[in-house]
Amino acid sequence: MARQKLWLEAIETRIAVTTKMLGAMKEVKLTGLSEILLRRVHDLRVTELQISKGFRRLLIWALALSE
Repeated sequence: MARQKLWLEAIETRIAVTTKMLGAMKEVKLTGLSEILLRRVHDLRVTELQISKGFRRLLIWALALSE
């Protein structure tokens, strides 16, 4: 459950950053930060996927052993 918690926290972080960015899209475009923030959200997604690997491996093992 600890791995799932880490994964869910990573998802929540990415969604929060994306929501804030979309809420301030006019300001983001005016300041020219859209590319930087796009990379930041992308990096958060990559991190989220790396964290999810541990949970998904455990899930696969649990399913395989339950057969």
